[in-house]
Amino acid sequence: ENYVLTAIEKGFKALGFSSHAPIPVDLDWTLKKENVMEYYLLIKNLKEKYKEKLEIYLGLEFDYFEKKDFQDFYFKNKEKLDYNICSVHFFYEKEHFYIIDGKLENYIEALKVIFNENVILFVKKYYELIRKMIVEFKPDIVANLDLIKKNNKKNTFFSEKEEWYQEEILYTLDVLKKSSSILEINTGGLARGSIEDFYPSEWLFNACFKRNIPIIVNSDCHQPEKLDAYFQEAKKSLRQAGYSFQKVLFNNKWIEVGL
Repeated sequence: ENYVLTAIEKGFKALGFSSHAPIPVDLDWTLKKENVMEYYLLIKNLKEKYKEKLEIYLGLEFDYFEKKDFQDFYFKNKEKLDYNICSVHFFYEKEHFYIIDGKLENYIEALKVIFNENVILFVKKYYELIRKMIVEFKPDIVANLDLIKKNNKKNTFFSEKEEWYQEEILYTLDVLKKSSSILEINTGGLARGSIEDFYPSEWLFNACFKRNIPIIVNSDCHQPEKLDAYFQEAKKSLRQAGYSFQKVLFNNKWIEVGL
């Protein structure tokens, strides 16, 4: 409710909630399966309570795994939601989950154990999963496109300027442009100080515009006061890349609104 009240105070016309959906490993930042219906009910109650002041939408952020058994929850629940967001936070190998959006030691563990410290294979596998997610899940919104860079501070493992890296992510954009998915421009990593850029990086905005990929600016906020953090900076950069509008969910429809 604090998020709703903050959104009203800031002049928002619509607000979407997208908690992390349950996954097959116990973490403190994902919903537990037994709490999903409570979450659904809570958002629906807020939607009714504040319907005269704010449009509220029920969503979830789903993680993509290649293992089909882990995809069941997505396909069973997507139609119950107003919208969905999909992303990749893990590698799953030999019945073990390796998180890439966590502590540096977890990132290094995945790099060593799965890829024998070959960072090119590591990054290429990540983008392969993103592409499979786009094709198989057909998400409303693709989130955290280049999350693989989060633990790559000061180019410790790779550089985004390397040709192989740019080929891989641009190929991923080519797959995205053939889909009906919207690309999230995520300001949350910057707002929380975990990275010094958006997801995806600003240098990709031009490539997205040239491919006519629709975008939505999203704070991915973990605190109400950061609900619109770095929105103006993101919009300015997007306008410089050629964008004049973003896609938003309003009146229960995806519409274009000016940046």
